[in-house]
Amino acid sequence: MPTPINTLEAQFEADLALINSFVNNPTPALVTLSGGQQLPNLAKIVMDMGEGLPYDMPMYYKGVPLNGGLMARINIVRNASLPQDLVGSRATAEFAATASTTLLLKRGTDLDTATTIGSITFAAGSKVGTFTFAAEVTLTPADTLYLVNANSADATLADISVTLMSHR
Repeated sequence: MPTPINTLEAQFEADLALINSFVNNPTPALVTLSGGQQLPNLAKIVMDMGEGLPYDMPMYYKGVPLNGGLMARINIVRNASLPQDLVGSRATAEFAATASTTLLLKRGTDLDTATTIGSITFAAGSKVGTFTFAAEVTLTPADTLYLVNANSADATLADISVTLMSHR
């Protein structure tokens, strides 16, 4: 005898609610449906596929930055790791610095209490910055990443583009 439609609908609704709960908390590898069937937790599979994927963070500042001025602010929305030495990252300027200029990379929940995690230095006459970043840093959604100009701004370094290469 076939199962009544209302029973199948109720079982479907229960299974759907169970699957949705795993989308919000994708820890288990398998989902056990009400009928005892086990299926792969697709939410976990999709989230695991994202691990190690590139997560680039572009920034741009138009013009000449102010002394100690905030140049960029990025709210981190997923876990990301910045590699030691920021390998693969780039910093360029449309107009070169007259004197050596250092920009600070800071991490925190607000600029006043943010901690310096690295720097970008533009040598005198250079349009290309070099990174100083001693160790890998993991950012979380609670973090904000800041790019801050040196306290003594260079008068000619301008139109600065920075892209940090990270991975999830």
